[in-house]
Amino acid sequence: MADERVESNRIQLDPEIFKDASVFESESIELLANYRKKSIAIRTTGILMIVIIAVLALRGKGFPMADPGNHSLPFFLGAGIIALMGILSKHAYRPVRRFKQKIKFDFGNRVLWHYGDGIELRREGASESEFRYALKDIAPQYDRYSSEDLVKGEIKGTDFQFYEVELQKKQETDTKGHRRTSYKTVFRGHVLSIHLNRQYQGYIRIKADSLGNRLFPDKDLIRLESPEFEKLFDVYADDQISSRTILTPSFMERLTELAQSPTLTSGRKLNRPAFRATIKNDYINLMIKTRGNRFDIKDDGKQVHLKTYAMAIQEEMKAIIHCIEGLQVGADLITLSRYD
Repeated sequence: MADERVESNRIQLDPEIFKDASVFESESIELLANYRKKSIAIRTTGILMIVIIAVLALRGKGFPMADPGNHSLPFFLGAGIIALMGILSKHAYRPVRRFKQKIKFDFGNRVLWHYGDGIELRREGASESEFRYALKDIAPQYDRYSSEDLVKGEIKGTDFQFYEVELQKKQETDTKGHRRTSYKTVFRGHVLSIHLNRQYQGYIRIKADSLGNRLFPDKDLIRLESPEFEKLFDVYADDQISSRTILTPSFMERLTELAQSPTLTSGRKLNRPAFRATIKNDYINLMIKTRGNRFDIKDDGKQVHLKTYAMAIQEEMKAIIHCIEGLQVGADLITLSRYD
């Protein structure tokens, strides 16, 4: 039944999914309207208080504890009011956030079920230890890891899991004796792990081709028979002989097509492959750079639109199916079915 539903990269969703969409959307209209009222009240009150403080400061009145001409106290009062406005606005939005989280998983899983029995969207992502085990040797250096929105299941007999990842690198600056710590995002995107449906106990790392790798090759670097593949990737393997049972000409051809596929090119630099990958313990793990997260429910300020959310999930599943269809594995070697 599940396989029958996945006949193309975009499926027709059962209208039953949307049976109570109007109820959810009506509730979102009410919640967002209440938030707008509170937000306007918070901003109006805050701006009025800042104006009063500014007028009193300019007239030199109302601040008996401050020295004449010293505007530091009014400045700090104004900054405090702005900070308080932000805190109150965030608190006012909390009911909307809770509502969106609830329907994100309730409604999102209704959509995902149509791609296969047992496919599920979970709030938590993969643990950092799981991520490092699969991808540490190809991931950029980072100091802070976060992950959410794990989709896990089976499509056409192939196990997979898909989750959002953000990696950040700590930066420290010293300005006039003040040390400041900030974090810069070095990777934002998704990880897709696909079971190869065959046993392979080696470890293969597939990175984007670079001049540095060619000038200073690692001892594990292997040369392959596909010029097109090697224009995109440098490959490292702990066992050159067994790795070639995986890296067949057919596999490299399909991986090359996948790396240049428009389905995966969001967030990709020109002439760079859409992903980096590892093959480890029967799984291929793809790190795919993307912009945004389609599993987040967005609103237009007035209401949420569940059909738009369903279409966004379809786009994410389109990429997953595209990869799975392109990396089907036979009993003895990888055989890849062309995906149009």
